[in-house]
This record gives sequence, structure tokens and C-alpha cells, in this order.
Amino acid sequence: MQDIIDVLIDNRIPPTWIDHGYIYGLNYINFNIANPMYRELLDTIDNEHHARLMAYGTPPAILEWDGWRYPSKQDIACLHHP
Repeated sequence: MQDIIDVLIDNRIPPTWIDHGYIYGLNYINFNIANPMYRELLDTIDNEHHARLMAYGTPPAILEWDGWRYPSKQDIACLHHP
């Protein structure tokens, strides 16, 4: 738990973003679960994930981040000039 707190503090992640980490974590597990080195650990985490979904349902989206927005000119420029 302390390692997670340290990463959040070191990267200046505000507490209001914590719930948004769910989607990141889910995608991380899905991407890495095929790696035999992490399979057992990620299977355990994935099983816990499914149990919590059954018990509590899908976490709500952060309202400020939910939905679509059109990219700004600056967003588009970043794509063309990496």
C-alpha cells in the first residue's frame, strides 16, 4: 500500500483521480495477463476484481472525464509533431 501511495505522491496524482485508476488497472491486467511470469499474480488480482464487480457493480465514471470532447488544435499539433 505504501508503494502505491509513494507513486501517487511522486507523480503528483491528486486524490480525486484515484477512482479513475480502475480503468488503467483493468487495461494493465488485460495486457499483461498473457505473460507467464505474471500470470499467477494477475489471475489472483483478476479474480478479486470480478468478485468486487459482482458485489459492488461497475465504478462510476468521473463526471469531468466522462464522454467525448473534440481535440483542440494543440492536441492535434502534438499528434503531428511528437
